Amino acid sequence: MVNIIINTLSKFGFTEIESKVYYELIKNPNSNGSQIAKILNLPRTSVYSALDKLLKKGCVFLLAENDSNKYIALESSKLLKKLKKEYMEGIELLNDEFKKISINDENNQYININGEEIFFEKIREMIKNAKEEIYINTNFDLNLFEKEFLELKKKKIRIILFTFEDIDYSHLGIEVFSKKFTGKCRDDYKRMMIVIDMKEACIGEKGRNKELIGSFTKNRLLIDIVTEHIHHDIYLTNLSNFYNIDMNKIKINTKHENLFN
Repeated sequence: MVNIIINTLSKFGFTEIESKVYYELIKNPNSNGSQIAKILNLPRTSVYSALDKLLKKGCVFLLAENDSNKYIALESSKLLKKLKKEYMEGIELLNDEFKKISINDENNQYININGEEIFFEKIREMIKNAKEEIYINTNFDLNLFEKEFLELKKKKIRIILFTFEDIDYSHLGIEVFSKKFTGKCRDDYKRMMIVIDMKEACIGEKGRNKELIGSFTKNRLLIDIVTEHIHHDIYLTNLSNFYNIDMNKIKINTKHENLFN
């Protein structure tokens, strides 16, 4: 119990000796510095220094009825009320001052994300913040975000998905543009690209037995690149379907293309 009190008081600006002296005065009021030092087995100079600081903090009081310099502690309930008031005033002051800071977004343009749980939590946060449109390219199951998408469906926020899978997400309010993939498909490979309101983007990938690694950004260039990538996939798919084009005939024989042959 003693250690808990001392350790907790240290979080409110009390030194270890100040905490011990205050605790001792709670147990044994009307004590002087020499008596406290003897009980705590501490140097008298350290104890009197702590008493002086506690006096200035209003946590102990010097009795005026005699010349023996005896002290009493502020009642614990009043101390807690005092600390709570000071703590809340400090929080309010910091809140006001932080609002005055002009944040440079460049410092937070790229945030690396490691781990599936953290990545998906970031995606959920982004989806919740959407106000206008969402663009997605993924082969992850979007039912993972069912709750968030259903909320956007109520708000009539447009959600556009390009995928190489034949899948229906109409129950989530998602417009699906799909192109059946004819090359070699790696079932163990998962990826996601998502853009929210043309203001922020997140990309991530996961291979077999590998941790999901991603990156979140508000960088204008990367947002444009991901957005254009998703749009061009949809444009090519629509052109292919409309004109019945064999997409193999427009390939340009690159290393990237050969990965899927």
